[in-house]
Amino acid sequence: MLSGLLEKTVREMWRVVAFTSVALGLAMGLFVQILPQFEQGLNEILLQVPFFRTLISGLMGMDVSSVGPQMLLVVVWTHPIVLAIVWGFAIAFCTRLPAAEIERGTIDVLLGWPVSRRTIYLSEGLACLAGGIVLLSCGFIGFRISASTLSAELQPALRNTLLTLVNLFAVFVAVGGIAQCISSVCDRRSTAMGSTVTFLLASYLVQFLSTLWEPASRVAFASFAHYYQPAQVMLSGTLPVQNVLVLLIGGGALWAIGGLVWSRRSVLTI
Repeated sequence: MLSGLLEKTVREMWRVVAFTSVALGLAMGLFVQILPQFEQGLNEILLQVPFFRTLISGLMGMDVSSVGPQMLLVVVWTHPIVLAIVWGFAIAFCTRLPAAEIERGTIDVLLGWPVSRRTIYLSEGLACLAGGIVLLSCGFIGFRISASTLSAELQPALRNTLLTLVNLFAVFVAVGGIAQCISSVCDRRSTAMGSTVTFLLASYLVQFLSTLWEPASRVAFASFAHYYQPAQVMLSGTLPVQNVLVLLIGGGALWAIGGLVWSRRSVLTI
């Protein structure tokens, strides 16, 4: 029966997976071509406007005194459009159950299947993780194909790129856990999506402000974005294992909490 649930999810979500995967691959490929062209202009701005340097440091998650082509390639992994696609995909997938099913009035049909709520929840989680792997793989392919057209000294090492991809996948798991946990208590998908987006933006804002404002730096550890450091990974070639574990364990715990709430809550469609 699990295979039947997975087949149902695939039929309903394959277009979303396909469109977002293509969009992410194209976006990352285009940014690889475009961003290195701004090296000279950005460095002049950084020298003349120190505040802009602080803003770039906040976006990168590390202190930036000058911007080189390699550094600009790191921006691809932290660009708001790239993050919006990844987060949006996780939110769209993880607010399906139970919020979207209740809102559409189809939850009765779904619960009429001879399977437990936990099995339904598990199938959605597995499908989401599989979709996330497909999405990030397409982004990685777009990045590598586009980077291969650059000069040899600008091309990032394959190992560094793969490690950055691992860090981003951990973020995907955490965002999915947040969305799924919130969705498990909601009866409307719009409420679940709005609450999740609000939480993610607030968390990201705290991390961004941590390089600008001392009070924010004290609570930055509570932000999931604090544990996503693509600049350090790409430039050093070292995976921040502790950060990845925090994201994976935190995301997994939230997913488990959502499953516990969903398995015990009452469902009303009237």
